[in-house]
Amino acid sequence: MGNEAIVIGGSIAGLMCGIMLKHHGYTVKILEQDVSNSREGHNAGIGLSGEVGAFLKVHDRVGREMMIEGPPGNNKALPQWGTNFLSTSWGLLCRVLRANFDGLTSKAVPNAPHSHEGDGAAVFKNGARVTDMREVLEKVQVQYENVADGMIKSLSAEVVVVADGSTSSMRRTLLPEADRRYLGYMCWRGVVPEELVEKKWNKFYSQRATIEFMDQSYIIIYTIPTDDGDFCTGKSLHNWLWYSRLARAHER
Repeated sequence: MGNEAIVIGGSIAGLMCGIMLKHHGYTVKILEQDVSNSREGHNAGIGLSGEVGAFLKVHDRVGREMMIEGPPGNNKALPQWGTNFLSTSWGLLCRVLRANFDGLTSKAVPNAPHSHEGDGAAVFKNGARVTDMREVLEKVQVQYENVADGMIKSLSAEVVVVADGSTSSMRRTLLPEADRRYLGYMCWRGVVPEELVEKKWNKFYSQRATIEFMDQSYIIIYTIPTDDGDFCTGKSLHNWLWYSRLARAHER
């Protein structure tokens, strides 16, 4: 059977690749090592780039409200953000993408979109830890361990996409010379429910991205919906990220 694809990694990048391949007629299998079928986003926020917006405009068939749009940088345009800042929660975006990929429903997306003519089949396999891949007879054979019982299995496809995150085991296999380097800063992040914040500060921080610069650090605060897609006043979240320059231990 032709037009088969395997995507290694079932987070946002892997799901986006899987959806595009499915919409181009590929039979797509996503292998994700996490055993849970419902990925917890821990209400982490995401600032969405123009490329993500363009992807959703073409490939999103759920069509639900998902993003909060507001002026960036204390109402001042920043080159990396442009004139508008789009934000959402990691969990909500992941749930919308899963519904588009294989029809998984959730509180955020209770009704999955229908497949279109020309779509390929889609399978999302949890608990599949990829251990190796190699070229076999003009295809790529992917070997993985079934996390539940330790059994080793394999799949083959014409196309394989590696999207298994910053600690990618397959990147180390394919590009052993690639080196992860410390960039000189650390980031702390968290969320605060609107209902726990005074009204005047909710008004100040809501519907925009606020940046405060300090010595050797800065903090970004912007509003996001919950993982279940709640935008109601008092239910949204203030997402904050604090970036601070820190030298390596041996450089201090």
